[in-house]
Amino acid sequence: MKTLAWLNTRRLLLLIVFLGIFIMAVRAPSDSDLWWHLAAGDWMRANGAIPRADPFSHTVAGQPWIEQGWLPDLLTAQVFAWAGYAGLGLLLAAIVTAALALCYAAMPAHPFARAFALILGAITSAVYWSMRPQIFSFLFFASVVWILAQHRRGRQRVVWLLPPLMLLWANCHAAWISGFILIACYVLGEALEGIAVSFQQSAFSSQLSADGGRTAEAQSFSGWGHSAAFAPLRSLLLATALSLPLIAINPHGLTMLTYPFKTVGIGALQEFIQEWASPNFHQIHAQPFIWLLLLVVAALGLAGRRARFADLITLAAFAYLALMAGRNIALFALVAAPLLAIYGQEALTNLWAGLAARYPRLQGVSLDGSPAPARPALLIANWLIVALLLVAGVVKSLQPLNAAFNEKTQAAQFPAGAVAYLQSHDLPGEMFNSYNWGGYLIWKLYPGRRVFIDGRTDLYDDAFIRRYLDVTWAGAGWEETLRQYHVGYVLVEADSFLSRYLATQPAWQEAYRDTVAVIYMRL
Repeated sequence: MKTLAWLNTRRLLLLIVFLGIFIMAVRAPSDSDLWWHLAAGDWMRANGAIPRADPFSHTVAGQPWIEQGWLPDLLTAQVFAWAGYAGLGLLLAAIVTAALALCYAAMPAHPFARAFALILGAITSAVYWSMRPQIFSFLFFASVVWILAQHRRGRQRVVWLLPPLMLLWANCHAAWISGFILIACYVLGEALEGIAVSFQQSAFSSQLSADGGRTAEAQSFSGWGHSAAFAPLRSLLLATALSLPLIAINPHGLTMLTYPFKTVGIGALQEFIQEWASPNFHQIHAQPFIWLLLLVVAALGLAGRRARFADLITLAAFAYLALMAGRNIALFALVAAPLLAIYGQEALTNLWAGLAARYPRLQGVSLDGSPAPARPALLIANWLIVALLLVAGVVKSLQPLNAAFNEKTQAAQFPAGAVAYLQSHDLPGEMFNSYNWGGYLIWKLYPGRRVFIDGRTDLYDDAFIRRYLDVTWAGAGWEETLRQYHVGYVLVEADSFLSRYLATQPAWQEAYRDTVAVIYMRL
């Protein structure tokens, strides 16, 4: 009976939430950049070194390449070599679940408020879950969220996890800077909080002096805001200061300190790459961001107390970043979900108190009450629910973990047929390819053939990407660009503008076509 009694309503809710998140995160890999990350990992496994120059393209071959995600790429390639698509799917689900578990632990609120906020945060960020180095940043950012939440609760020693965390992060992904942005928001907010408390205490001290001289009580408040209120920030600032130089401990050295700014500075990124553009709220997958943002704002307004400065600054900063680039929505979800749980619970408590004052029958009902002991029949039902959820999760996960299903999915999204054609035909010259397919073509065709472009935008830079775009729209100088790079054949989407345009050009002949891709060969 004790074993049955362990699974009470709250534990059942927790199991449902995290099993649901894990199952939701198990998915077939479809991100267009995953494939060049796998190829980079395979290159490192084969060569026993980290690439310093581009080996995959014919356009920028040999140019210096900062392989910012070398550690996740190596891990991902090794997992794929050991366990195939199933390994990738399970690794992704484990990382996502761990990140959201840290987010859950950062919420000092009622379990039901935490569960609701976490589920909405998961739905908001789910579209950005993919097995590439960015998902490690999702986990590390959640770790910083948790560390700051523990720091606010007075657990000072936890800040010393920041230096090793930042050292690892710098060797996994350039989004390490988002962790420092989060810390800066927190420090600024807590400093303002200390100043506000100081002013309040000064005003109180002045009132005491006016009422009866400078009493011992007034003296005890004097200067407190400038010392004790700011003391907790000292260890955090020291840990952060020690973390910053550790970013340079990576295969690329000091270059990693400026790398995030170089990437953001590529104008074509924001203009033409979907994840770097502002979210399109006409798309259903972007709308949970609006729901989460509006609910947090409503909770802040209805909580019945002044919000902490750190919470307001953090919410504003990461909402701004998410509105500027859709890829930041996942980070916003990790900072907004705890705020929704904390302030949302307070708002509901206030609303319930108002209803109870108006309707006396509700006065004996508490939203914060402990759950009543469950009856044996209910406990058995709880275990049955968990068992059914596990069975449903296994059934749902079998398909995205299956190799045949993954290959079928790839054939619908990527030029699998065109790749097979290129592997059996020796077309002359170099290749021009669609940007979205560059990573897949590297994975499938390297080292026999090299790509024109792929998702490594930092390597190709803004000017080259714009030349690529001119070719895709047959803009000024498109033929000159293809000649300069000795392009002998073009592999693009079957329904693209360039495909339709080349069909009208006598110098180009269709060599292969299916419903996904077309290959044109220069005559």
